[in-house]
Amino acid sequence: MTTHLKPCFQLFILASILFLLSSCSKSNQKDALHPIGNNAKLEKLGPLNDPDVYVAGWEDSVHLSPRAKYWVNGVPYSLPGGEYAVAIALSGSDVHIVGTKSDNAIYWKNGVPTTLVKTGYTAIANGITVFNGDVYVAGSDDLGNVLSNRPVYWKNGIQVQLTTGGSTISSSAKDIAVNGTNVYVVGTVDSKPVIWKNGVLSYLSDTPGMALSIAVIGADIYICGYDFGNRAAYWKNGVKVILPGGVFNPDAGRIATGIYVYNGVPYCAGYTWSAGAKYWINNSIVALPCETIEARANDIAVFSGNIYVAGLEDPNNGLTKAKYWINSNPINLTDGTKRAEAMSIAIKPN
Repeated sequence: MTTHLKPCFQLFILASILFLLSSCSKSNQKDALHPIGNNAKLEKLGPLNDPDVYVAGWEDSVHLSPRAKYWVNGVPYSLPGGEYAVAIALSGSDVHIVGTKSDNAIYWKNGVPTTLVKTGYTAIANGITVFNGDVYVAGSDDLGNVLSNRPVYWKNGIQVQLTTGGSTISSSAKDIAVNGTNVYVVGTVDSKPVIWKNGVLSYLSDTPGMALSIAVIGADIYICGYDFGNRAAYWKNGVKVILPGGVFNPDAGRIATGIYVYNGVPYCAGYTWSAGAKYWINNSIVALPCETIEARANDIAVFSGNIYVAGLEDPNNGLTKAKYWINSNPINLTDGTKRAEAMSIAIKPN
């Protein structure tokens, strides 16, 4: 999701874990409408102070229907008019989030919802980035054909349709990044991973897969997702690197869901079918501690060398917990009494 990345120090980690664990344990905690604060998500960061951790996701309401929300340092905030929040971007003093409700793509700026224009019956928002004050959202629109989604992105609310090269198979844009005058979008066409640069379509692989997240650092383009056989992979400037499975099941199916680049090193979040939430540094796998193997990591960010991963865990009862990890230390955002998931994470340096 975006991706910004798409996009902390030892004393902070110890203090924040204790604080956040205690705050998340308050089952009667009420959601605020929207917090006040400054935000940023940068590949290179400024002076070291305690950072704020922003996480976008969702949690079931008391009526068992999903409700979009986000958390700041573990404190939940409701997002009106949405069911799922899937990607977050921080820019200056503004918090930008995208998600969905029913058949509509929703964009929130500082908690205020806007329904993105659609051409067909169903629109979906998957990723977001902000560049020079312009807001870019990646997603899909069925363009009037309920059987086949089409890849699109929105710039400041105006929809731009992306080519599928004549393919009529359902396709989608999953994430977006901007560098200078260039707009990069990744997703899937013909069930294969692809990238569009300024609207021009290129295939990352000629086998089935999907591109899910992108980070652009200078002249280098990093993309993660999965390739043939459900093998997690990332691409740097079009060159594919297959990410390994775990020690006990190296051939397990696996997906890389989010990518962040720090000091020139790619960090990928993801999961394996049989062994839960993971992340990779370059092509080295790290298992995240979980109560069960039914867990996954959805997004990743790095602040001053500290690694933040957002995801979920299922304690085998279907009531998933939204959570994130700081340097593999787990922090629950919900208590497991209702379904919930953390989809996207961003760090605000103070």
